[in-house]
Formats: sequence, structure tokens, C-alpha cells
Amino acid sequence: MKRNERIISLENGDWLSVTEDRPDIPSKATVIFCHGLSGDKVGPQKLLTLLSSKISSCSSVRVLRFDFRGSGLSSGAFLNTSLDMMIREAVFIADNLTSDLETVIWMGFSTGSLIALIASALRKKNERVVAISNGFTEEISFLGAEDVVSIRDGQFFLPKTYFLEREKLQPRKNFFPFCSKIDCILAVELRLG
Repeated sequence: MKRNERIISLENGDWLSVTEDRPDIPSKATVIFCHGLSGDKVGPQKLLTLLSSKISSCSSVRVLRFDFRGSGLSSGAFLNTSLDMMIREAVFIADNLTSDLETVIWMGFSTGSLIALIASALRKKNERVVAISNGFTEEISFLGAEDVVSIRDGQFFLPKTYFLEREKLQPRKNFFPFCSKIDCILAVELRLG
């Protein structure tokens, strides 16, 4: 397996940090990882790095991992994160780093699952989605959220607009029907009280 690191330029001088793990033999498929909201392309305890390496070497597929703007090694501030921006960046990666001759498999983790699902639906191609997520919660409300909201015990901050944007999405209703194949949803529901 070969690992390649690169910077992909975007508009306004911004960039995305991309890691490509390529098998030693020719590949006809690419897996695109979409990390979670406050994560990065390396993952907790290097989970995404290790998973990418294993998938590439054992399955003979190419794996692309990238940091959304405001995360990891990509440009931007986390406070400016929006779902729309994350979706556009995922589509940009697929449009510019894959070809129509290869199978694209999206693998999303937590919020990255939502991004992978929507990116696949927007591209309208025969792509697969593997979602490791909370099950795509619908009809949630962030009524009363402050202008800036602290998450992860104050480690990260997001504007209220992020939560209002998420409130409007109904992934099961608006995007599931447009994905060619959703292979797996690992859903964990926690019920408190």
C-alpha cells in the first residue's frame, strides 16, 4: 500500500488536506471517508488512519480521507462550519478525485454519515453508503439555542445557524430515496431517564 498526502486548493485561498491510501495493485473502487463533526481524517486514537490502511491493503481499494474546513490540517475556523459547506466539500472531493470508471463507496462516521448520504444523493450516481451513525435523527429542534453553542464540554463552538440548518434536514425523507444503495447503518440509540 502507498500513502499520499496532498493539499487541494479551494476558492478564496482555502484548502483541504487529503490523504490517499492506494493498494499495490490497480483498483476500480474508491472509498471516501467523511469524519464526524468535531473529528478529523485521522480519527480518535488513529482509528480512521488504521481503518483506511486495512481497507486499502486487504480489499485492494483506494481510500480517500480528508479534513473538512475548520478541522484537522485543512484551512478555516471550526466556528464557521456549516453542513452545507461540509456537503459541498465532500462532493468536491468525489468530483475531482474520482472517475466515472470507478465505484465510489462513501463511509461516514457520526455527522459524516449525514454528509456522505447527502453527497451521494446529490451526485446521482450509482454509489454506495456505509453509515456509522446514530440513525439519522429526524424532526429535531434546537429552539432556544444561544447565538454560539459550546459542544464537547467547551472544546468546540458552533454558531446557532449550524443547528438551525441541521433542524431543517430530514435525511430519511429527503435523501434516502435518492441514494442508490445504503449498505449499513450502525445505529446506537441512548435513552436517558
